[in-house]
Formats: sequence, structure tokens, C-alpha cells
Amino acid sequence: MKISRPIIIVLILVAFKGNAQDPVQWSFDTASITLEEVSLNFSADIEPGWKLYAPSEDGDAPVTPLSITLNTSPDYKVMEELEEQTTPVQAFDPFFGMEISWYEGTARLSQKIKLRHPRATISGKVVYMACNDRMCLPPRTEVFTLNVRNANWEKKKN
Repeated sequence: MKISRPIIIVLILVAFKGNAQDPVQWSFDTASITLEEVSLNFSADIEPGWKLYAPSEDGDAPVTPLSITLNTSPDYKVMEELEEQTTPVQAFDPFFGMEISWYEGTARLSQKIKLRHPRATISGKVVYMACNDRMCLPPRTEVFTLNVRNANWEKKKN
């Protein structure tokens, strides 16, 4: 059987698009806490049927847990460890045959930093892995840059 060239091209594009899917969409923002403290907020919207593995995952599972890394800068100092605002599900995962921690639907995390100046550029990356009941996507990296302006600091100085 001979397959025409247009059909082959369509099949290749469909296969490529299927591999390019990302069931997790990220958004980033900030909130002033005190004169010098700012909360960096990380939000993931997860498509139905998909799981995003929690940073609290202990490493025994064959998944890449969520990690958020901030690039070092003289403009700020990390105050505390990453805080999970959304409580992950911790249950037996039949796909892996073991107990694992994950998020479904949404995941909200925050990181407190202390500014050394009223304005700072904060950059970093989020590394994560998503799975459904049939497959896991390879770990992905989402790079972010936040331009932080602490309104509390600027009000105090004026």
C-alpha cells in the first residue's frame, strides 16, 4: 500500500504535536509582606487526569519531583524553604505501584525572600514532571524572571 506524501506529513505533525503537549501551565507573581520581605508565588494549573509530583516526594519513586531554583543575586536573600500552599495528595499510585505525593488540578507554592534594595530582578527555573494513568512526560523546565518592586519599601522612604 502506498501512502501519499500529504498524509505522511499530517501523521508526522500529529505525532510531533502529541509529544509537545504540556498539561501543566505556570504563572508567577509577587506580594509584599513587610518593608523588605516579598513572597514569590508559583502557581501551576494542571489539566484533568494529570499529576504533578510534589517537592516533598522523598525520592524513592521513579519520578522527578517539583523543584524551584532561584538564581543567586546580591539583590535578595532567600528567607525560608519553599512552602507548599496546596496540600499534595499522598496515596498509592497504581502506575508506579507505590505511595507517592502529587498535585491534581492546581498547585500553589511560595518562597519568601528579603530584598536588599527596593527593586530586584529575580530569575530561576521550575523543574517538574507530569504523568497520567497511561504515561509520563519527560521532566520539563520552565524558566521565569520576576521584576520585583516592593511597594512597602517605597512608601516608607517617601
